[in-house]
Amino acid sequence: MLNIHCPKSKTGVDWPSCHFFGIFDGHGGQACADYLRDNLYDYIIQTPDFPSNIEQAIQIGFDRCEKAIKGLFAKRNKLNKSGSCAVVAFVVNNEVYVANLGDS
Repeated sequence: MLNIHCPKSKTGVDWPSCHFFGIFDGHGGQACADYLRDNLYDYIIQTPDFPSNIEQAIQIGFDRCEKAIKGLFAKRNKLNKSGSCAVVAFVVNNEVYVANLGDS
C-alpha cells in the first residue's frame, strides 16, 4: 500500500487523498512484477488526466507502463521474457477504482 503525495510536477493541483494497492503475479521471472510494483502508480498519477479523470488515467498509465517495460527489457536483456498479471485498487478520497490486467 502506498499513500501517494502530490508530485512536484503537479504543484498547484487540488490533490486528493490517494492510496494505491496492487498485487502483481509475475511469470517467467519476477522482473516485470517488480517493475510494476515500483512504478505503475507513478505512470498513473503522472498522466494529465490524474486526478480529474481517474478511470482514463489508469488506462493510460497501464499502457505507458507496458510500453516502458517492453523498451527497458529490450535494452537490458533480450532473453528476459517475464510478464505479470496485475490487480490494483486506487482509493481517491472516498472512491475506490479497481483495475486488472491479464488473468487476475
